[in-house]
Order: sequence, then C-alpha cells, then structure tokens
Amino acid sequence: MAQTEQIKQRIQILMNFFNAKRYDEVITRVKPLLRKNPKEVIFHNLLALSLRGDGKTQEGIEILKQALNIFPENIFILNNLGLLNTSDNNYEEADKYFKKTLQIKKDFFDALINYSTLKLIINQGDEAIIILKKIKINNENQYIVNLTFGNAYQQTGDFENSIKHFKTCLKLKPNNTIADKSLSVMINYDENNDHYKSMINKDIAPLDQEAKLYLYFAIGKAKEDIKKYNESYEYIKKGNDIKNSLVRYNLNDDLKITENSKKLFKEVTEIYDNISEKKNYIFIVGMPRSGTTLIEQILSSHEKVYGAGELSYMSNIIDKFFLNKDFNFKCNNINNFEGKFIDNAREYYRKNTSLFNYKEKFLIDKAPLNFRWIGFIIKLFPNCKIINCKRDTMDICWSNYKNLFASNKMNYCYDFKNLSSFTNMYLDLMNFWSNKFPSKIFNIEYELLVSKPEEQVKKLLEYCGLNWDHNCLNFYKKKNIVSTASVAQVRSPIYKSSINNWKNYSSDLQNLKNLLNK
Repeated sequence: MAQTEQIKQRIQILMNFFNAKRYDEVITRVKPLLRKNPKEVIFHNLLALSLRGDGKTQEGIEILKQALNIFPENIFILNNLGLLNTSDNNYEEADKYFKKTLQIKKDFFDALINYSTLKLIINQGDEAIIILKKIKINNENQYIVNLTFGNAYQQTGDFENSIKHFKTCLKLKPNNTIADKSLSVMINYDENNDHYKSMINKDIAPLDQEAKLYLYFAIGKAKEDIKKYNESYEYIKKGNDIKNSLVRYNLNDDLKITENSKKLFKEVTEIYDNISEKKNYIFIVGMPRSGTTLIEQILSSHEKVYGAGELSYMSNIIDKFFLNKDFNFKCNNINNFEGKFIDNAREYYRKNTSLFNYKEKFLIDKAPLNFRWIGFIIKLFPNCKIINCKRDTMDICWSNYKNLFASNKMNYCYDFKNLSSFTNMYLDLMNFWSNKFPSKIFNIEYELLVSKPEEQVKKLLEYCGLNWDHNCLNFYKKKNIVSTASVAQVRSPIYKSSINNWKNYSSDLQNLKNLLNK
C-alpha cells in the first residue's frame, strides 16, 4: 500500500473520531502523524480543531500559527484561525483572518458562514445577513445556509424570516431536530399546530441521541404551551438526562473558585481609588434566567446606553491574569497583585469592548455569571454600575432546567443536584459581596419589575445616573441582537405569566425544592 493510501486511510479514521467528538483520540493519534508529515495541511487543522473541541483553544491557535508559517495563504488554516479566535473571544484577530481568507477566495463557503457568525456576536446583525446573502446556495450547502439564516434572523428579531428558513431546514432534513428546537421558542403552540403534530410523529421515529435531545426540549416547550404539564415535564426530563450524560461538569471546580474568591477579598475593607474612564460600564449579573436580558433590553433602549450582550471578557481576565491552573489565585489578597498587573487586566477589557465601536456613554456587559467576579470588577472599574437580578429561586431553577443552552458554562443545569448546589453557591456569594460592598451593588427583583415596571425602571435609571427615557418602557420594539434563551420573550412587552411558573410542575419538582432549602 502506497504511503498516500496509508495517509488517506488514517485521515478517514481521524475524521470518524472527530465526527464522533472523540477529540482526545484525534489529538493522541494525529500528533505523531503530523511530526512525520508536516506538509499535510489536514493534520494541522484536525489537531487544532480537536484541541478546540477539548477546551484547549489557545493551544489550537498556536498550532495553526505555526502551520501558517509553512502555508501562509492556505484558506483552510486562515479560516480556522478565524474560527478559533472567535471561540477564544479574540474578535479583532478573528476578523483579520476571515478578511484575509475572503480576499484570497471571496466565495469560500466556510469563511462566509463563520464570518457571519462573528458579526452576530459583535452585534452587527445587518452585516451578518449581508455576508450570508453572498453565498451561492447549492444542493450540498442549502441546509446549513438556511439554518444559519434562521439563527441570524431569529437573533435580530425577524421571526417571520427566521421561521421560514427553519421550516426549509426541516423539509431538507426532517430528522435534524435543531431546527425543531429553534422553531419552538418562537411559536405559541396549540394541539392543532402543524409543527407540534410533526414533532409528535417524529418522536416515534428512530433518531440518534443528539436528535432526540433537541426534539425532547422542543416538545417539552410545546406541551407547556398547551398546558399538558405532566407530559411537558417528562419530555424536558428526558432531554436533560441525555444532555447531562454528554457534558462534563465538575461542581467542585466552581465551589473551589468561589471559596478562593471570598478568601482573596476577605481582608478588603475599602473601595478602591477612582479611575478616570472615557466610557462607563454597567455589569448586569445574577443567575441565568433571572431577568438579566430584560434589564439589558430596558437599559439599552436609553439613548446613552449600548447593550453589548453577554461578554466573556471578565471570565477571560480571571483565567488570564488571576488564576492558576489548579483554580487557586496567584496571590492570597487582591491588594497584593502588582499595579501594572491590574492595569494590564483593565486594558484587556477596554481594548476588547472597544471593538463594538459604540458611541454611547455606557456599555452594558450582561454576562450573568459575572456575579462570581464582582470583587474583581470593582477592583478594575470602581466607578462601574453593578446590577444584581433577583428572582424566586424555584422559578430560576425551573427555567434553567427546561432550557437547552449552547454555552458549556451552563452545564450545571441538567441535573437537580448540580443546579441546586450552583444556585445555593450564587446566593452565598452574593451575600458575601453585598456585605463587603453594600453601596456598589443595586438589587432589582424580577417580580417587582413586572408588577410595577415604571416605578422600578425609574429607580434603575436613577442608580445608573441616567435621565428618564420613555423608550425604556418600550424596550420590546428595539431591534438588536439577542442570542440567549430569552430571544422570544424580550420581543414582547413585560408579562407576568412566568411568575410561579414552576408551580405547574410542583409535584415533579419537590426534590429540587428540598435541595434548594438545604
């Protein structure tokens, strides 16, 4: 057998492992092959993409940079550098690589898809759709093009076009249930709904685990709409059980970081010196599904406020500047970090947020899990505004459990024990931050907001130092990017139906309630 045939055979084996998401197996097998065959571009790309899949994106980027020295104009390497830098939140770098790829081959399908995704991430929805419209649709790519269009229109609030593209996806690939799940968040179902009937019929068809996962969450949502709560719960539970079996979540890692954060700020007794900022930051924190997206939509409807969405920069800063690999911090007191070290962390955040090219006075960072980093946020930006969204914990937990999230940071959601422990951790840490920095955190209760919106919005604006703007009550008319599980809700006026929603499932949630009260 000629060496070229051997390589082809090995590539096929590697692709099988990669498609099965067995990234560790690909990494182990491809490294010696790459050493022997450094001019096989696919080995560089497979190693980098597998490292990304294994949570080692930065290592993957370094592999591709080395490959670029050998193949400086290879569009596959350049596109993957854009893709991995997008994953690693290096949006400026990603933009550079996608542009260079498309300069070499302007109709390169993968780069156009990936570049449009980047534009959505940085709130440039119109540009994302313009990029997608450049794609020449054919039989091979029409499914992924329609799926990407569906996501883009959904995030920009054009549900009519979004639904049209997702329905096209289902005509092309009926058993690819990602489109079912995406459609389900935009439809208010009754038993006569055609899509509901098609999902029920699909439930008895032979599907793989991933297809079942999306379908179960979608049917669970539809069953809730038609008030078949027992059946809804059964589907949602089946979806969670599959997802929980696929994810790797270690509660102890989060608990360790939380306890170490408290130790780091234990001796802190004063707020830090003021720092001059050309722009002001508003950090909206809380448990996911506590109303953080609603608060962002309200505030970003103000003429002086720009909503940047859920940014990962603070988490990146913690990993890059403060944490060791064993989840311990590099110092035992926040004030022991050198001034230059703090300045570099601060500049990292400023530089990355400047990519949004906004003109407003305030920028909102709505990453709910930033509640873990409140002390660090105050250290870096003492003049910032921090809004903590509070909501009934059972409503929060049920809303977490019944939604399927794209982010692996939400992997605690799919098991009652992990979900309740994470929620209890949040409550404990917020109690610590509130006692430590009582004047720096504004608490807003979801239930009060939806019952007395004008009164609560006025208090919110007053805390932020903003004048009254009636647009804040018409937030649902705002056409901006929303990519969270609240994508449909925030396109509607404030409603009260989600309060105590968990009680419709109370007989199935008693164990969760008991765990929360421990």
